[in-house]
Amino acid sequence: DVVVRVSEDHFITVDFCLQPLLDEAGRVTYLIPSATDITERVRLEAEAVEQMKVEQAISRVLREGLSSPDLAGAGQTCLEVAMEITSSAFGFVGELNERGRFDTTFQVDPAWEACRIPRDQAVAQIRDMEVRGIWGEVIKSNKTLITNDPSSHPASVGTPEGHPPIRCFLGVPLSPDKKAVGAICVANKLDGYTE
Repeated sequence: DVVVRVSEDHFITVDFCLQPLLDEAGRVTYLIPSATDITERVRLEAEAVEQMKVEQAISRVLREGLSSPDLAGAGQTCLEVAMEITSSAFGFVGELNERGRFDTTFQVDPAWEACRIPRDQAVAQIRDMEVRGIWGEVIKSNKTLITNDPSSHPASVGTPEGHPPIRCFLGVPLSPDKKAVGAICVANKLDGYTE
């Protein structure tokens, strides 16, 4: 299969084939080229793979998360699954506390490993936070937010010194009713996020 550029922003996937034409002695005398546009087939196959990943993720959440003896296990499973299906490097889940401020409740180990803020200070910084920045926008708007250039997003407030750089961001509100009570956020997918 070969990807062929048809125009500035249009590509197709083509399956090239060479069919030999044999003479009476069975020797190849000519090669007859043919090409078949398989763009739609490749697209459908990719969609099927993505759908299967989502179904497996749902199954894992139901199997592991809901059978967990505590909320922490369920939350951690949900975060791990979100990171896997989005191919993200970092992620966290948080909720609004009784004061209307944000507490990070689950975070993955790779984020801690990449963080250069002293651990005791970092733990203190992820509790009782003012709802602001791009993750805060997810809660305030109660809408999913995708940005592949977080530093230029109008809601961006940057990151603390020592925090791993955020190259792209996807945040989804946790809203059991009509108002967001928290968010699940992932970051740094290698090729950025799409709808």
